[in-house]
Amino acid sequence: MEESMGIQGLAWHLALIGLLLAVAAAESTLIAKPGGKDICGNVTIPYPFGTTEDCYFNSDFFINCTSSDPPQSFLRRSNIGVMNITLEGKLRIMQFIARDCYNKSGAPVDNNNPYLRLSRFSISETDNKFVAVGCDTEAAIQGIQGDKGYTTGCISKCDSIDFVANYACSGIGCCQTSIAKGVSYFDISVSSYNNHSDVWEFYPCSYAFVVEENKFNFSSSFVRDLQDEGMMPMVLDWSIGNET
Repeated sequence: MEESMGIQGLAWHLALIGLLLAVAAAESTLIAKPGGKDICGNVTIPYPFGTTEDCYFNSDFFINCTSSDPPQSFLRRSNIGVMNITLEGKLRIMQFIARDCYNKSGAPVDNNNPYLRLSRFSISETDNKFVAVGCDTEAAIQGIQGDKGYTTGCISKCDSIDFVANYACSGIGCCQTSIAKGVSYFDISVSSYNNHSDVWEFYPCSYAFVVEENKFNFSSSFVRDLQDEGMMPMVLDWSIGNET
């Protein structure tokens, strides 16, 4: 009987510990400023970010939560869609893809050169890559690092889709390069050497973008998938002070 009561007492003790841990975990999720909105759609809004003036640290951390159904989150008054914010200093956004497309006759049918300009945060050089996809492709990214400009890029040329390696962005059908540290502005351009006339049957377009590295998996069919995609996920670094 005493053994049974001892086991029962232990069970109650463990249950109490579990309850206290659950309460502590629930309290730890209250990461918005008291009185502030802590979620917009499926995006959690931790302080120093906020959706109203009395809830964010300053206007650089304003999250514009729309009244749409479902609500969407944007960085300040921009069209930069916010997907996730972590207290580890990471801000995940969606950014436009540059494209350069031609018809079978070699006439251009679609081209755009997106840019990103940030007033406070920087593009994470540890989480992102600059990627170009195509077989008649020259892509460049020009950026501002502090008060200095820089340009880098890559080239991808191939005569047959048979040479394009699946699951490897190795320079044939896909090339990539690193992002410089502390970049707060960039614009992307992508162009063709021969208007895709030699590769139009399998690669009528070239694409270039900055993308979160662990969200990007290249395959020979990826270029077809990109025809229906307008944006890619990427990561920004944020901090309250001057830390990077």
